[in-house]
Amino acid sequence: MKLLTKTGIYYLALTLMLFLVGGIIFYFSLSNIINESITERMYSVKEDAIKYAEKNSTLPPVSPIDVYKVVFNEVNSPVKENLRDTMLPDEDQELEPYRVLTFSVMAGEKNYSASISRPLVESDDLIESIAYTLGILTVILLVVLFLLNWYLSKNMWKPFYKTLDELKKFDLNEREQMNLPSAKTSEFRILNFEILKMTEKIQRDYKNLKEFTENASHEIQTPLAIIRSKLELMIQSENLAEEQIKSIHEIYESVNRLSKLNQSLLLLAKIENRQFGEEQNVDFKNLIEKKLEQLEDMILFKNISIEKKLIASPQLKINFQLADILLSNIFGNAIKHNVTDGKIIIELQNNSLVVSNIGNPLETPTEQLFERFQKASPSSDSVGLGLSIVKQICETYNFKIKYSYSNSIHTVSIYF
Repeated sequence: MKLLTKTGIYYLALTLMLFLVGGIIFYFSLSNIINESITERMYSVKEDAIKYAEKNSTLPPVSPIDVYKVVFNEVNSPVKENLRDTMLPDEDQELEPYRVLTFSVMAGEKNYSASISRPLVESDDLIESIAYTLGILTVILLVVLFLLNWYLSKNMWKPFYKTLDELKKFDLNEREQMNLPSAKTSEFRILNFEILKMTEKIQRDYKNLKEFTENASHEIQTPLAIIRSKLELMIQSENLAEEQIKSIHEIYESVNRLSKLNQSLLLLAKIENRQFGEEQNVDFKNLIEKKLEQLEDMILFKNISIEKKLIASPQLKINFQLADILLSNIFGNAIKHNVTDGKIIIELQNNSLVVSNIGNPLETPTEQLFERFQKASPSSDSVGLGLSIVKQICETYNFKIKYSYSNSIHTVSIYF
């Protein structure tokens, strides 16, 4: 959910809740004010009636059209004052809510029971009309405030979204500085300044790391190649004792292993640093066929049968060299860890590649299989980086990789 949408929903919900609470408080306050006004007016009529009776020794005249209807009844003794809301019949004999004030009046030597009644229908109608009008005004006000808030927020956050767009386009391989928009808001200016400072440092560090990787690759591989060639010459010498040949052979194997380790680590570093930038549409079906041809000698050496189920021919946008390394490592593992006279099953669909091979169970935990320097068996001569490279390539292109083992069959699945 976008920031503007989220803040808009929060603003609308809070405003609606505030208006709702305010409307309820206003309704009851208005109702209370009108009721108090009616009561005060009834007591005023009462005071006027009592004063008139005391002054003139007779009951005051009663107006038939006054909304406050006064009725006097002669009684033998004074009645107790009482104010109540009750239902009384109107002119059409329909029950309506009334407020009634009953009290005693003495006119001359006689006691009277006075009753002042006031219909509450009109006041209720007035309150409902006011509440209805305010409700409509509230809805209109809410819509106007929401649209106004949306418009202001959109304009206020515009520099932030432009900065976000520039960050999405940021590429380590490009040496140009990011073109961030100017902002009048101080927080956005600080944000842009810090982003520029951070990206410049990242680009500088990336450049240094890239140079180090390239230099290390060249400077380490060259002496290793010299050592290997010298060892090959020494092995061919006829004056060496058997023990010396054995030692030289062990040194030769260690140098080869060191060379492979160096190349694998440098390859991992390059993949992590995204130094394989050039991408193209790679036909995985054709690449699988070519890769199996290249590995034919290894396959024949272990007399492994290949079952191909190349149902689809997906075109994946990927660096060709990395696609080649991906398949080499997966097929290489399937052959290396297979049994003699074993079998490899390759299934290719539009969104997945599944490679299964027969083999012994892993001696390492399954969840650590794709970690660096993890081998299927501790006694293996592998450097333990093949599947780590596969995993890194998959992460680079957002592929999902999964491993499973069941009934002596190892299965590596890659979902594009």
